[in-house]
Amino acid sequence: MKTTQSCEFQDSTLCGYIQDDTDDFEWTVLSGATPTNKTGPTVDVSYGTDYGKYIYTEATGQAVGDKARILTPSFIPDPGVPEVCWKFEYHMYGADTGSLSVKVYGQSTDLWSKTSNQGDTWFTGFVTVNNTTPYQLVFEATIGGDASDIAIDDVNYRAGSCPLPGECDFDDDTCDWRQLQDDDFDWTRFTGSTPSYYTGPSRDHTTGSGYYMYTEASAPRVFGEKAALTSPIITPASNQCFTFWYHMLGNNTGDLSVYVLNAPEGVFEYGIRNVRWSLKGQQSVNGTDWKFAQIGIAEAQPFQVTLKNPNIDISKLNSYPILICLQEELYV
Repeated sequence: MKTTQSCEFQDSTLCGYIQDDTDDFEWTVLSGATPTNKTGPTVDVSYGTDYGKYIYTEATGQAVGDKARILTPSFIPDPGVPEVCWKFEYHMYGADTGSLSVKVYGQSTDLWSKTSNQGDTWFTGFVTVNNTTPYQLVFEATIGGDASDIAIDDVNYRAGSCPLPGECDFDDDTCDWRQLQDDDFDWTRFTGSTPSYYTGPSRDHTTGSGYYMYTEASAPRVFGEKAALTSPIITPASNQCFTFWYHMLGNNTGDLSVYVLNAPEGVFEYGIRNVRWSLKGQQSVNGTDWKFAQIGIAEAQPFQVTLKNPNIDISKLNSYPILICLQEELYV
């Protein structure tokens, strides 16, 4: 596969990305906040500081409907490996936000698209491309008004299809599950036994030697504090089954709750969370006793899943578009 493996847009060549000269205006490299108030990111994804750069479309001065397109370098699939998962970070914040789409250059069908304000945060996008011949991806931003700056960062790829939204075993990273900002402390990605005696797992569920997410209940934590971890935005199917493995060991174990966050207006930071599943107290009998849970979800609008608790461990999350929740359909 001959193209730049990963691009953070830090160098002047933009990793060989090319501005499309048939559009209305160009993508711009920037660090720090965009010039227009209440739109665009304040920092990049890679570094989270003014040193880090990203590319974005400045909406001020453009007409509604104007488009900016930027192309990846030509990508040459390896023989016998036509399927590739492209991953990128995107930021769509502003009251007038238009749309962002990804397609193969020369094709009219969008492989991925988002429209309207997604909130002041970076999200991860995935695009699976199955092509045996060289191609370029196109990132196209469409202006919705002055408050509609759109940004992308950290574009990379790997062989194989992309994961389903929300699917994660935490062995490589957190798969775009994010810490909420309105809770008391954060979940921790960990491997092996947790630091506290007589509580927590001794290994993860997936492989026995991988990672999981857990909440450390020892000081400075106090009774009643909560940590919340939320999924990426999930597009609804006819019915979906959210499944996970949890570990609850310890005399003072609190509760684990699963919420579904609905955002009828498309702005998730103002959405409403509804409890769909909850469990309290010790459930596991030893460090390897992971328990399986499944929750049927039938939403008409895009949604997020949030796990909130004071001292629970989770491993191997999935959100499957299937008709009914059955463990044997998910894990074989």
